[in-house]
Amino acid sequence: MLRHVTTFMTLVLLLGVADAAAQQQERRRDGTGPMHQMQEAMPGMAMSAFSPTHLLQMREELVLTEAQVTQLEQIQTTAESAHDQAMASHDKHRDEMMKAIEAEQPNADVVRAHFTGAHDSMGVAHWAEMEAGLKAMAVLTDAQRTKIKDMRPPAGGMQHREGQGMHHPDQHHPPASMRR
Repeated sequence: MLRHVTTFMTLVLLLGVADAAAQQQERRRDGTGPMHQMQEAMPGMAMSAFSPTHLLQMREELVLTEAQVTQLEQIQTTAESAHDQAMASHDKHRDEMMKAIEAEQPNADVVRAHFTGAHDSMGVAHWAEMEAGLKAMAVLTDAQRTKIKDMRPPAGGMQHREGQGMHHPDQHHPPASMRR
């Protein structure tokens, strides 16, 4: 019974990871990929504004030179290749881990090795995106970087204002009607 529960819970977890990875691939294509997710997941890590994809989409607004466009395209290509290789490794480890879990006598060491491999591969994929943002930031002039930074929303996400819209979910304020 415990084996079935463990297998079921692992499958649910892996399906969630696989779904997230698929969504990540789709968002990367439309310019809101992993860097955007990192900004959401780690307040203060506003690197998504400097992703090569985002900067290339803003080439006219930033008045990028042809040399800058070429550099950003090279950074983007390199990052996408590294990200795709890491995701392929992740998928391989995930599949091997599932086979190990579903074995007649699951071996915890084998499961752990593939879990660690999948986890490390995902870290490599995230690093490829972050490194691309750092390299892309270095391509810009001070004025272009300032323009991007000025366009970002303030750190901390949505701010609560009396009687206006939503507040950040981490803030626990009662509705205005219940305050004195």
